[in-house]
Amino acid sequence: MEVLGQLIYSYHAYYFILCGLVLLVAMIGAIVLTIQNKDKSIRVQQVFHQLSRKIEKAIFKTKLK
Repeated sequence: MEVLGQLIYSYHAYYFILCGLVLLVAMIGAIVLTIQNKDKSIRVQQVFHQLSRKIEKAIFKTKLK
């Protein structure tokens, strides 16, 4: 472990820092994408309503053209 740590921090420090920055940007991007907006024009799923619906209202026939 000590040899691997010395190898990474001495010879490949720039790649190690670059990988850390890429992971940081990916983490911040995932957090930003999952934040829910309070804007009413954005449609969101209502899982409780989807799971609690009755089977009679879930299946219906359509006419073929």
